[in-house]
Amino acid sequence: MKRTFVFIFTGVLCVVFAQISFSEMRAENMPPSHGMEMKNITPENFNEAKSNILQKIEERLTRLNEEKACVQAASNADELKKCRPQRPGGPGRKGMQKPSQ
Repeated sequence: MKRTFVFIFTGVLCVVFAQISFSEMRAENMPPSHGMEMKNITPENFNEAKSNILQKIEERLTRLNEEKACVQAASNADELKKCRPQRPGGPGRKGMQKPSQ
């Protein structure tokens, strides 16, 4: 009886942790939402909403270009690993780091 309970409890924990991991991966790979800006656009705030969306796109492009430059400059596996930001909840999330020269 005790063995069965431990087995079932372990299985439930595995399912819970897998669900948490997969939901974080899905959220991480989703593009940033412009839902708030898109839902509330009126003729009066059109230019402001457009400007906000373009600013967010520029920020993403900047991050991607920095990551691309880091990967291009990497000369070994350790430097390459530093180019990729840590996943949320990962140890010591520091984001991108430039490879040492």
